[in-house]
Amino acid sequence: MNDKMRRFLTSINIKNVERFDIDFDIVTRNKDNRNKIDMLIVKETPWSYELLEEFQNHLESVKYPYSIKFSYLEKPNASDATKLFADWHYSHCRFNSDLKLIGIGNTITVYYESEEQKAKNEQTLKDFASFLEFLGYKFVIEHKIIEKNQEIPVISVEEQPKTEMSEDEEKTLKAFQSSVTEMRHELERNPYVNQSWKDRIPYKKVDDWSTLNEDSTNVEIEGQLYGIDKPKIIRNGKTLLTCGLGKGEIAVSLRLMENENLTPDFLESLKNESWARVRGYVSRDGFRKNLSIDVRSLEVIDGPELRVDEEDEKRVELHLHTKMSAMDGVTSTEDYFKLAKNMGHKALAVTDHGVVQSFPEAQSASRKTGVKAIYGVEFYMVNDELPFALNPVDVPLNKATYVVFDLETTGLSTRYDKITEFGGVRFENGQIVKTLQLLVNPERKIPQAVVEKTHITDEMVKDKPTIEQCIDQILEFMDGAILVSHNITFDYGFIAETLRKMGREPFVKPAIDTLSLSRYLFPEASAHRLGNLSRNLGMDDYNDEEAHRADYDARILNEVWLAMLHRLTKHNQNLLHRDLAKIKSTNAMLKHMRPAHVTAYAKNEAGIKDIFELVSLSHIDYLADVPKIPKREIERLRSNLLIGSACQNGEIFEIERTRSKQDLLDAMKFYDFIEVQPAENYINLVHRGQVTNLEQVKTYIKDIVECADSIG
Repeated sequence: MNDKMRRFLTSINIKNVERFDIDFDIVTRNKDNRNKIDMLIVKETPWSYELLEEFQNHLESVKYPYSIKFSYLEKPNASDATKLFADWHYSHCRFNSDLKLIGIGNTITVYYESEEQKAKNEQTLKDFASFLEFLGYKFVIEHKIIEKNQEIPVISVEEQPKTEMSEDEEKTLKAFQSSVTEMRHELERNPYVNQSWKDRIPYKKVDDWSTLNEDSTNVEIEGQLYGIDKPKIIRNGKTLLTCGLGKGEIAVSLRLMENENLTPDFLESLKNESWARVRGYVSRDGFRKNLSIDVRSLEVIDGPELRVDEEDEKRVELHLHTKMSAMDGVTSTEDYFKLAKNMGHKALAVTDHGVVQSFPEAQSASRKTGVKAIYGVEFYMVNDELPFALNPVDVPLNKATYVVFDLETTGLSTRYDKITEFGGVRFENGQIVKTLQLLVNPERKIPQAVVEKTHITDEMVKDKPTIEQCIDQILEFMDGAILVSHNITFDYGFIAETLRKMGREPFVKPAIDTLSLSRYLFPEASAHRLGNLSRNLGMDDYNDEEAHRADYDARILNEVWLAMLHRLTKHNQNLLHRDLAKIKSTNAMLKHMRPAHVTAYAKNEAGIKDIFELVSLSHIDYLADVPKIPKREIERLRSNLLIGSACQNGEIFEIERTRSKQDLLDAMKFYDFIEVQPAENYINLVHRGQVTNLEQVKTYIKDIVECADSIG
């Protein structure tokens, strides 16, 4: 491939251009229209439809007028053209063709069963001829109508170009010829001569769908229907329905064309979630490239037997998502209640994400099954009590001494991770008076993901002092100053937890959180990382390449804090540190804050009304990317509700992963009960690298249970 062609393919966004065995022969401006480009492209081999379609689709991005002509090093034959027809027809007409095309030499013969079939396909064949003309395939197309019981000619081996064959190829050819002979004899014995050859292949029952492939031919499978839409009438006047059939984690596409078994009324009657026994022919969909079954017959059947619960003491499921939880639940409320009844459960809660649309169906299903319905919601709760200022003091901000600092650590947990770097800037009387930068030995291996982010390696810290050895140096540096950090709960929390583990006095110092203040100053901003805040303040000094090192982040944060201080005191030069603690979160701020999941259940009818009010507020006053609800609103209406801590996306699990035991105990006081789930439910955190392994998850769960038990 020459460079000019490589650049052209790249310019129209084709990936892996070497797959295309094409080159420019001539590229020139059209003599009649100088704005038009004429291209002559030479191709080594005849086209495959998949590659050709990709090429044509990407040509749509070309904005200038052009023309293309093709030539070939390996001359295409009529057989090459007929191989394109099935895929071209499906792409062009959106259904498979029932025509038979045979290519021999320079002639393509189209066989019809009747004059009516020929007339219906007249325009389609004209379009196909134009398609071949575009490709530079020059063949004669003949049209023949075959009489009933007349066989379509089979191309003999003698008619094909002679090529040397290996011994294995000769064996395969003889076996194929033998199969063809046997099939002809079978057709002579079979009175149903008008049947398709596909219908004569025996149906094989398949239970393990993972074995299905395009060579499976006729199969019988059982599964659950989904994706059913309204059947449509296609060009030949027949009714066509496309849908899917699923079983476990595997699904296949179904194509149901009207026949003696699949009448239009029957196709109209099929419903999603029905179980069905399907008989049909497996093939590779020429358009979507996935496995598809051309269905010959379909029988609606009963689904598999429901699960049973053999435990003597039955549980009550309190965390359940129906289909009303977008992108989360896939089962109907009624089916859940049927299963609960079969398992001998007395009650079942529904807790869809931020909505109550499942309540009517839950009420109906409860009456039918006798299983008590517990009406609940999993809310997206935002904590509106942000840590603008910790341990407030009556010190004017314009006259205060500040230590602006940042930490790098082995992970996010103040309980289980260790500090690897401290960086700080001490600011007094309008100027930097001192800086401190320390690499710290965490006495453990630094995770690779952390190394890639901070560029701090085990080799860099192996000979450095531990945090216990340098904590006094850090405390002396901080003495008498207000601490400033971007995410104060993280940085302040690590210092406090270090001192607690050492048996030292509690760490209590006035502090300011620039992350919370960023939300206050720029409530409409969707991101508040240090780089985002720098740019929002009009500062272009932040360098992503140098970021995530404590000394660099501390220096930048000091500049950021001074710019924020100017804005905060612009209209009040006597603003106090204590005044920052009085700032209230606004609705605009809450809409861009990360929510925590929390479950709420109605204790009584008044509780259902309160849930409705909270859901309405979340969709009207606090609607953002999801319907959020402030913690204060839940607190206001909680008297008739039971509040649960929810899943891995709840604040309890997050605090367990990142903060101290005391923080965890304090957070638990808000909830009526604490929820934990099987460790396997958290496996996605392991896959995303947020948790080391399932053993770490089990440690978190054990800690949560112990803390919950300790407070009753």
